[in-house]
Amino acid sequence: MCERTYCRHEHERLCSCPPVTCRDALGMAAHLAENMEQVQWSLTYNSLKDIKPYQLCLVGKCRICGGRLCMEQRPVEADSTDGFLAAVYRHLYHFHRSIGQCLPRAAFRTKFVEMFRKEDRAAIEDWLALPENSHVARMYRRSVKGAYMDLRKATCSECKSHLHYMENMSVKKNGVTMHFGDRFCMGGKKPRKFGRGDPGIYVPTWCPKRKVPSELRIYGFKSVEQWMLHHDMCEQLGTDISPSAFRYAVAYELHTPLTPREFAKRCNEEPDAETLGVAVHRHYVVEIDDGIKPEFFYKTQNGYVLLGLFDAATARKNVKEDTD
Repeated sequence: MCERTYCRHEHERLCSCPPVTCRDALGMAAHLAENMEQVQWSLTYNSLKDIKPYQLCLVGKCRICGGRLCMEQRPVEADSTDGFLAAVYRHLYHFHRSIGQCLPRAAFRTKFVEMFRKEDRAAIEDWLALPENSHVARMYRRSVKGAYMDLRKATCSECKSHLHYMENMSVKKNGVTMHFGDRFCMGGKKPRKFGRGDPGIYVPTWCPKRKVPSELRIYGFKSVEQWMLHHDMCEQLGTDISPSAFRYAVAYELHTPLTPREFAKRCNEEPDAETLGVAVHRHYVVEIDDGIKPEFFYKTQNGYVLLGLFDAATARKNVKEDTD
């Protein structure tokens, strides 16, 4: 049960069922899960920018005796406001599922907003509107601290043009004879057989898709207004929130001798002037496309982080309205 020194529900009669009055931990947990209804969420916190100290409680009524049931929730593991909000959202979502009292999505999100102070609710609504917060399954955060990133090397097996011939009977196709066990690249004008000196699984240097030099695109905000909205959201939440492509447009289109893996190794160790030849502002997105797989890097206060998702097609359609 909750051990708050102050609670706005303290005037309500506590549950008088045996598991609660006897303070039987296991029995109490089962009693709460089976008989807690009309669940309300209660959150106290310092500020959105600096959440700690905070306390999250679930308060409801006992289905049997009608008394108050409340549970103080254990602290969530998060090192930023964004991480805290995502962790609390997931926790409340899974709690309601576990007791068989799922709420409709709209009602759940409204209730989540109303858990915060009135002056903070607009910021919470903006946070919920972000693409990465559109569904609970996407609310899992990685650390935003700049660090060495070792990108996984691409393999030919991931490519539609890769053919591993596994038939017992040899066949002549597109001008080449294919034998059992042979590997071919079908992406060029003619099939090309992998030789003994070629990598066993990784993409060879002669891959027809490879771009040398790599294409380099730097995405900035399409307008001062979009920059301000993004910046203010970061300030309110105390973290560098993920970039939304609809706010961005191409600022520069260049070329670089670096592959995505090479840039990942150097980007947080060397200045942009040395790696890219141009200055990259905070909250800009860098795309490096070597033809094999484009990768996107987001510049945060603590350095670059690798983006798992960035809708570059949307950003490229936007026109940069003014400088930021």
